[in-house]
Amino acid sequence: HDTPTLPLSINSSRQQRYWQKCPMEERVEEISSTLSPSEALQNFKVLLRIFGNVLDNPAEGKYRTLTKSKLIKQLHQLGQKVLEVCGFVDQGEAWVLPPGEPPANLCQAKELLDCLVLSA
Repeated sequence: HDTPTLPLSINSSRQQRYWQKCPMEERVEEISSTLSPSEALQNFKVLLRIFGNVLDNPAEGKYRTLTKSKLIKQLHQLGQKVLEVCGFVDQGEAWVLPPGEPPANLCQAKELLDCLVLSA
C-alpha cells in the first residue's frame, strides 16, 4: 500500500504567508546559523538587554538611542539588523527607536530571545 504524501509545495498564497517567517525571525535565525554558538548567545543576550530596557522604560530616551561606537563592540552586524527590523532607525552615529509605544515585534523579539537564551 502506498501511503499518501504531503505536497512539497503549498499552492495557496494564504497558506504560504502563514508559514513564512517574519523578518525578525529570519535575522535571528541568520545569527544562529552564521555565528558560533557562543557569539550568537552573546548577541542574543545584548539584544535581550536592549529590548528589555526599552520595554521596561518605554519613555526613557536613553534606552532608545544606542551609540554605534559602543554597540559595535558588543553586537555583530547581524545583531544590528535585528534592531532595524524591530523598529530602530539608523541615524548615522546611533540606532534610534522613535518615541511612542514600542513596536509589537520588539516584544515578540524579546520573547523569542528569552527562549533562545534559556535553552542555550
